[in-house]
Amino acid sequence: MAADDKTVWTALRLHPADNVATALRDLPAGGSPHISDCAAPALRTDIARGHKFALSPIAAGEQAIKYGQAVGVALSDIAAGEHVHLHNLEGLAGRAERHRNAS
Repeated sequence: MAADDKTVWTALRLHPADNVATALRDLPAGGSPHISDCAAPALRTDIARGHKFALSPIAAGEQAIKYGQAVGVALSDIAAGEHVHLHNLEGLAGRAERHRNAS
């Protein structure tokens, strides 16, 4: 979608390398969010404001990228348009803490 004065962005991708975007408002399943610098997939589930969704498929074991940095590792395959959260993503901070405590 071309940017103009009437465009209302509904999600945000913070860095060109990001494979997740953040909802700027509650977004319904089936809709395609408006993002300023990339095409967005149709959402597979409702996405709450502030939550992430996958812009492209993320395979189990691959990193979710936000801010141009890895923020977690997929626990299972995540389809484009799917909610990315604690049910399918292990945060890197939590992973480091678990490894430290296991030592």
